[in-house]
Amino acid sequence: MSIISQKYTRLLLQLMILILDYQQYISNMVLYSIYLTQILYIMYKYPINTLKRIAVDLSNSINPPYTVLLQGNLGTGKTTFSRFFLQSILINSQVITSPTFNIINVYNTTKGEVWHVDLYRLESKKEVFNLGLLEFINYGIALIEWPDIIYDYIVNSNVQYKIIKL
Repeated sequence: MSIISQKYTRLLLQLMILILDYQQYISNMVLYSIYLTQILYIMYKYPINTLKRIAVDLSNSINPPYTVLLQGNLGTGKTTFSRFFLQSILINSQVITSPTFNIINVYNTTKGEVWHVDLYRLESKKEVFNLGLLEFINYGIALIEWPDIIYDYIVNSNVQYKIIKL
């Protein structure tokens, strides 16, 4: 290897280290914002390990009753975020699936019962009421995908919540 290629290799390595340091800095800033704001924007460009870290930190920092509203287009990571969140507090290891067809998946965790809910297919608040969700959020932890139908109810109630925009 020539002296010039050794210098370029060294410069490239230093640049990569700077980029990794910057990504860690941004990741830490996002994690810090979890505690400061009601709404957390998670950009699609964040690496998956950053999404995982945010989900795990949030799951470890909250206690029931607490509601997490997950907003975003199809395929932006709402279920992935929920999976990371749940894996960190599950009592027994289990497969975490999307509640798209079941509407509600219930998990036993170290923080009590957690409901993972997908409201995409529901058309009225009455359907939400019939699920028992509005009662549950007063004593448990709920991860709610596609929460638009009950958004006003949540933000205008006494329920502690966080909005995650993916």
